[in-house]
Amino acid sequence: MNQQGLGRSKRTRKGLLIGILLFTVLVAWETVGASEKYGMPSEEEARRQGYMLSGTRAEEVARVRSLITQEDRLFVNGEPFVLKRQTRFEDERGMRIRLQDIPAGAQIELEYRTGSTLEESGYGPEAKILRRIRIVQPPAGKKPVR
Repeated sequence: MNQQGLGRSKRTRKGLLIGILLFTVLVAWETVGASEKYGMPSEEEARRQGYMLSGTRAEEVARVRSLITQEDRLFVNGEPFVLKRQTRFEDERGMRIRLQDIPAGAQIELEYRTGSTLEESGYGPEAKILRRIRIVQPPAGKKPVR
């Protein structure tokens, strides 16, 4: 009878050992595998982070001496900016205007970003991509654009 009890306890120990081993392997597998729950971003999230981190935003205030356009570039006082379709031109009240409506001598605020995303890689990382031009103060003697 003692031998029968010993046989069962060996099987129980063997089963318990196999169970612990399987549990350990499962826990180790879960922590080693790539999972978004533990910080591995999806492809979409990685792209979104890449777009957000690609470059810096900046604002600059300047007095307009000259505005020259050449293809997709705008030269403000000789400094080049990239013009995009989304570039917004505003008067001092925030209303949309045309680029031609910005008079020489006006004080303007330039909002741009540097760095490039995948779509803008042709411009280079140091290109200033213009987002918005706003007239802060029209020149003396000029009426605001209506």
